[in-house]
Amino acid sequence: MKTSITAVLSFAALLGLAVSSAFAANLTEKQQAAIRQEVTQAMKGFTTAAEHLDLEGALQFRADVPEFSYADTDGKLYDYPAARKIMVEVFADSTALKILPQRQEISVLGPDAALVAWNGAAEFTQKDGTVLRVDPYNITFLFKRLGGSWKIVRQHESALPPQPVKPASLPAPAPADTTTTVLRMLDDYFAAVNARDPAKFLDFFVGTEDLTVFEDNDLRSSRKDFVAFVDGFFKDLSQIQATWERRTVNELAPNVVVVTGTFKVDAKDTKGASMAFRNAFTYVLVKQGERWLMKHVHESSLPKESPPAAATPATARPAVEIKAPAAPAPAAAGTGMAPSPAQPERKIRLTDAPLDRRLLYTAWRTDYYICTGIAYAKSLGHSVEDFAAFVGSQHEMGTTSADGLTKIAKLLDFGLTNYPKGQVIVTAESDTAITMQFNRAYRAYFEKGPVLSVTMDEFERCFWGHLEILAKRKGFGFAYRIEGENVTFTISLGK
Repeated sequence: MKTSITAVLSFAALLGLAVSSAFAANLTEKQQAAIRQEVTQAMKGFTTAAEHLDLEGALQFRADVPEFSYADTDGKLYDYPAARKIMVEVFADSTALKILPQRQEISVLGPDAALVAWNGAAEFTQKDGTVLRVDPYNITFLFKRLGGSWKIVRQHESALPPQPVKPASLPAPAPADTTTTVLRMLDDYFAAVNARDPAKFLDFFVGTEDLTVFEDNDLRSSRKDFVAFVDGFFKDLSQIQATWERRTVNELAPNVVVVTGTFKVDAKDTKGASMAFRNAFTYVLVKQGERWLMKHVHESSLPKESPPAAATPATARPAVEIKAPAAPAPAAAGTGMAPSPAQPERKIRLTDAPLDRRLLYTAWRTDYYICTGIAYAKSLGHSVEDFAAFVGSQHEMGTTSADGLTKIAKLLDFGLTNYPKGQVIVTAESDTAITMQFNRAYRAYFEKGPVLSVTMDEFERCFWGHLEILAKRKGFGFAYRIEGENVTFTISLGK
């Protein structure tokens, strides 16, 4: 098993490489940098295909030539057909593969040759659920430019035998004593809200600047920003009554819990105007000493329940009056909710935005929340893949492999084409599989760089990784690869 596991990545090395460095000396630094970039992309394409158990995608980066050779950790040598057979067997026996790079160095040997030294780890999840980890994993391999593409022609690797590891688990219910303490803290927190006491209210949050608070689409990314908001908020209210509706406490890690649920608020501003609303929330709390404190808050407005209204044109909303500018009614602290008082009929009417505009906005908002989740997972020491696994295990898609391919293909097409300029085409199909291509339209969100310190590469690993997990939960096979401006993905019946 050791030979099969360590063979699959094929990052490999060349021992006794007989390439003269004189060739590299004749290249300019700019030329060498271009080669390193090309080899880096080849490496990324190879590892991405391997992580998604995409046999054909991975084999695109191995050269089917007589001089190909692969040396595994036992010192055995394999030619191309034998190495390919090993990869086929391992992919067939695995349900997931995670590659964990630590260090990678590329040496340019000439205009058509480069050597890569790679260090890291790898985890294989087998069909019986066993997770095997290879760590440390030290590999070198030789790339050669063949027909305009960089291919692996020789490989060598060394590693300790794979060891079983405990698979990642979802957050578990917190112990009873922890739940009791956290719920009591939250009751005291709302008591401070209802007393309109900003000092006591802020005492329930961490004192460091890594505090983050989301209120619908508004982000306060530091304690300083949040304090400024709170100070103004309580001054604008004459009365507030916040009440919990539902709360669930789950343990993320020692001294870290996540609380989810809903609450309602009834309040009045300083002019006596009433407001009432409900919010859904996610709070991340950390234990500091003997106290639980809020480190991250995310609250979203829930639809307001109201009696059936008289029939109006399909696109019309109740009319509102345009008045002279006045101080806006305040949102509840940490809620982002504004009042929605009933309005009389007026001459000026507001209409709903067209469906296509609402869908485009929804796509952007969803991606922003994905970046938020990735950023927070990283702040806790988790990887992008950990967050993708969590999301992929929680979401639903409303179809299974028993429904065939049509429904899931249309579902993904609908979601992806909601992006501005999003395009999806079918490139191949059969009774058991369909291959589609998407133009990576979300690139527009990253034109100015990372979003909340999340790169587009990290976003894509989470986005497509969670779709793969979700699809496999529903009995589908799912594999993807990123090629230039497009993502090509295949959905098949059966895992």
